[in-house]
Amino acid sequence: MSTTEYEKHNLEAHVDLCAERYEQLKLELENLQNGQIATNQRLDKLEEMMRQIAESLTEKENSALRSIIKVSGTLILTLLGTLGGVLWYLIT
Repeated sequence: MSTTEYEKHNLEAHVDLCAERYEQLKLELENLQNGQIATNQRLDKLEEMMRQIAESLTEKENSALRSIIKVSGTLILTLLGTLGGVLWYLIT
């Protein structure tokens, strides 16, 4: 006689087997929940790392832009000074 046939004729066996099945389902659901929690924690860490990378890249972009502006400003001032010197030389 198979397990299901035995359960049909014996209510106590059916109740005991159902309890075991539900306990196994409960354990599997807990494992899934724990896996989901671990995955969420890893995703949170990944999100934080991506935010830090974005901030770092923005900071480096701003630093490079400031450097370009400083070099350009210095070059323009040098050219204006040279032009002023040439004009002064021609005037006097």
